[in-house]
Amino acid sequence: MPTEICWHFFYPAILFCLGDLGQVFRGDI
Repeated sequence: MPTEICWHFFYPAILFCLGDLGQVFRGDI
């Protein structure tokens, strides 16, 4: 399933980016 594969690769990337940005914003603010 292309959609499933894309989701498995895309979802963790989003979580990683959001988590990274969250730490940066919390560190600055």
